Amino acid sequence: MIQGRVFKKRIGLIAIISALIFSGEKSLGWGDLGHETVAEIAQQNLTPKAKIFVRNIIGLESMAVAATFPDKMRSDSRFKDFAPYHYVEIPPGMTYPKIPPAELPEKNAATILEQVPKALASAKFTRDQKMIWLRYLIHVVGDLHQPLHVGNGRDMG
Repeated sequence: MIQGRVFKKRIGLIAIISALIFSGEKSLGWGDLGHETVAEIAQQNLTPKAKIFVRNIIGLESMAVAATFPDKMRSDSRFKDFAPYHYVEIPPGMTYPKIPPAELPEKNAATILEQVPKALASAKFTRDQKMIWLRYLIHVVGDLHQPLHVGNGRDMG
């Protein structure tokens, strides 16, 4: 009887420790797999013309691979100015369209959605520039469909 209680306590302790160890990973958001999945679904739904357009920019790289680029570059000092593009803030009690234009930040995820398609179609940007912007566009679409990337106006995403 005593052995059974000790066994149950150990199993319970192991379960609690396991939950603590592995639950933190759940709060990290999509990670690579989530971004790759969103991008793969998008790629499968491109029109033939859009597939050619994307291939002309990122070459043979799949959209799934391109989607993970922005997170991989976060620690690269050359990309530090890109951090605000990963999220959007909405002040409490508002919706994004109701935010006065003067209060909208210069850089956020909505900026990517609004400006990158025009940049990709423009002849004034190099293919290398377009490659970075397309990767951010693919990535941000995934970011905005996960928790913790649309903030309440105070939490920076």
